[in-house]
Amino acid sequence: MSGKGHLDGWVPLLTQRKGSIIPPTFFTQEECDRGGWQQAIDAILCDWGLKMAGVKEAHHVNLYAVGAVDDATRLGYLDLAYRFGRERGRSRVGLRRLT
Repeated sequence: MSGKGHLDGWVPLLTQRKGSIIPPTFFTQEECDRGGWQQAIDAILCDWGLKMAGVKEAHHVNLYAVGAVDDATRLGYLDLAYRFGRERGRSRVGLRRLT
């Protein structure tokens, strides 16, 4: 296996206890929930992007259809992102409480 990596040899380099990802999306929540898309994104962003790198607790929240929503919704997204970051930094509060 010369020149190829192997997961058994993976060494996590990050030491953070918590990590959060807040990506904007062009899709609606219904489109993301349909067909397992949301679970796939959770696995890629949280499990592969953060947990495999060494982050102990990883969470993400989507900001749905950012380009198609009105200004009030965008301001609500900014508030959600702010609260999500603050609550994640302080406690183990769940995302469901924030939305």
